[in-house]
Amino acid sequence: MALAATVILIFATSAALGAVTLLTLIPTIALIAFFAGKLQPQWRKVHDLHGAMTTVIQENIAGVRVVKAFAKESAEVEKFRDRKDVFLGTLLGTVNYWAARVPFAQFIFGLALPLVLWTGGRQVIRGPLAIGDLAKVVFYLMAIGHRVGMVGQFTNIIQNASASGERILEIIREPQIIKSGQLDLPDVTLATTPLTPPGSESAEPAARGSSAPSEGSETGQGPLNRLGRVQFDHVSFNYYDGKASLTDVSFEANPGQTIAIVGATGSGKTTLVNLVPRFYDVSGGRVLVDGADVRELKLRQLRRSVSVIFQETFLFSASVAENIAYGRPDAPRKEIEECASAAQAHEFIMELEDGYDTLVGERGVTLSGGQKQRIAIARAFLMNPRILILDDATASVDSRTERLIQEAMRRLSVGRTAFIIAHRFSTVQHADQILVLKEGRIVERGRHDELIALGGVYGEIFEQQFSR
Repeated sequence: MALAATVILIFATSAALGAVTLLTLIPTIALIAFFAGKLQPQWRKVHDLHGAMTTVIQENIAGVRVVKAFAKESAEVEKFRDRKDVFLGTLLGTVNYWAARVPFAQFIFGLALPLVLWTGGRQVIRGPLAIGDLAKVVFYLMAIGHRVGMVGQFTNIIQNASASGERILEIIREPQIIKSGQLDLPDVTLATTPLTPPGSESAEPAARGSSAPSEGSETGQGPLNRLGRVQFDHVSFNYYDGKASLTDVSFEANPGQTIAIVGATGSGKTTLVNLVPRFYDVSGGRVLVDGADVRELKLRQLRRSVSVIFQETFLFSASVAENIAYGRPDAPRKEIEECASAAQAHEFIMELEDGYDTLVGERGVTLSGGQKQRIAIARAFLMNPRILILDDATASVDSRTERLIQEAMRRLSVGRTAFIIAHRFSTVQHADQILVLKEGRIVERGRHDELIALGGVYGEIFEQQFSR
C-alpha cells in the first residue's frame, strides 16, 4: 500500500517522472518474483538435506552401542561428513543464487534516479516543473528504493519459511484414515474402574458397579465377566494393494477367555491383534467388540478399554510412577504400587535410587529390557481393561520372572479377554484357545493338547522348539 501510494504521489507531481518510475519499478518487481519462484524449490531441497544429515546424527546417538560393537565409528563419521558436505554445498548454492540475482533486479530500479534527474532537470530548466517538486520526487524514489531492498530481503526469508511450512503441511494435510464412530461402548465405566491386583484386600464392590462379587469371580469383577467378547467375522486385511496380510479370519473370543496366537514370523499375528483397538481398519469383514463393529464405536472409549503391551517397550523420560500411570495420571500411589507388584516390578523399583520417583531417562535407557517390560505390564494393568493384548510381552524376562508374570496375568485376566502372542510354549499352553496362523490364514485352532495330538503346524513348531 505504501509503495503504491508513493508512486501515485510521483504521478501527481509529474506524469513523466511517474512513467520513468514505473518503467524501472515493474521490471524490478517482476524479476524478484521470478527469482523467488525459482528459490523456493531450492530451499525445500536444503531442508530435505538438513533432515537427512540430522537423521544420521540421531541414528548414531540412538544406536551408539551397535556402532561401537561393529567398530563402525569411522564409517559413520564419513557418512555424516558426506551428508554435511552435500547440505552445505546446496545451502551455499541457494544463498549465492539469491545474492547474485536480486542485486541485478535492484540495479534496474537504481536506474530510476539518474533518469528522473535527467528528465526532471530538463523540465526544471524549461519551467514546467519546480525544483522543489523534483526534490520531492527524488525523496520518493529513495523511499521506494528502501522498500524494494526490504522486499528482496523478506522474499528470501518468506521462501525459506515456505519450504519449511510445506514439510509441516504435508503431515497436517495427511488425510485421517481412522475416524471415530458415534456409538458408546457398552457399560464403558466398568472398563475404567480401579484395578484390584492379586492379593489386594482393598476392592470396593461398589466401584465395580456391583454390590457383591459374582460367584466364581476370583477378583470380584462379576459384571466384567459379561464384557470383552471379541469376534472376527471373515476379516481380511492388507497394508498395501497386493498380497493380503490376513485372509478370511473368523473366530470368537468369549469374555474372560485367553486366546494365544502362534505362527512363523510374518504370518500376521501382530496385524491381527492391532485390528482390535483399530490401529488399522479391516479391508474386508468385521471386528466386533461386545457385539458392536469397532468402526462404529467411539475411538477413545474403545482404546481405553484395550490395554496393549507391545513387543518393543517404550518408556517416557519421566519417573517410574509417571510411566506406570501414563493412562491414568490421577491414579493414587497405592494403586500404582499394587499394579507394579502384580507385574513383579515392585521389588526392583524399590531398589532404585529414588524408588517410584526415579527418572528412567529417555526411552527408559537406565533400565534393562526385562525391567522396562514389567513396567509396561504394570502400566497396562492399571488401566483395568476388558481386553488385554500381550505382543510377546514376556520375551525380555527370565524364566522365573516369566512364571510369576504368567500367574499374575492369569489372575488379572479373570473377567477380561486376553490375546497373547508368544514364541514360548510355556506362555501359550494354558490358553483357552490357540490360533495357528500361516501366511495370514488360521490353519489350526484348539487347545494345546488337542493341537499336539493333531500333529500339524503347531506340533511341528512345538517339536522344533524343544529339539534345540
